Amino acid sequence: MRIRKADKGDAKSFLQFQCLLDQEATYMLFEPHERTTTVRQQRKILAEMLQADTSCIYFAVDEDEIIGYVGIYGSYLERIRHVGYLTIGIRQAYCNQGIGKQLLEKADMFAKASGVKRLELTVVKENKRAVHLYKKCGYQEEGIRKSAVRIGDVWMDELYMAKLYNY
Repeated sequence: MRIRKADKGDAKSFLQFQCLLDQEATYMLFEPHERTTTVRQQRKILAEMLQADTSCIYFAVDEDEIIGYVGIYGSYLERIRHVGYLTIGIRQAYCNQGIGKQLLEKADMFAKASGVKRLELTVVKENKRAVHLYKKCGYQEEGIRKSAVRIGDVWMDELYMAKLYNY
């Protein structure tokens, strides 16, 4: 397993990975078959991110297969250019192997290199494994949105978490 930066040639494989993640991950935002992004749209999204100095995606790959990712989504707005919104996803078969920690370390390195002072994310409160990982990697809870996510017939709270950098 290795971690590498995404490029726009990854559009098709990243979209396939996201669709697999939608099917197997309980706490991700998309329901299975709800994603309507095309390869062309995905290519455009990746190209725009590659041009932005406060956005980036890293992939965890096993051989040539994407097994996990971390995305840092920055803003072009001056007042919030220092903030990156983070998303992360790992295929179920590769969980509990330290990949999430390695991806978050890459996000830390990117934040430092790009001048991002704050990485923030949201996570379903019941996703104990993810909450534990984020806390272990220095993220702190900042707030809660009650009944923000509905999975099946169950309403779940969503935590706001962030990590601040002092460089």
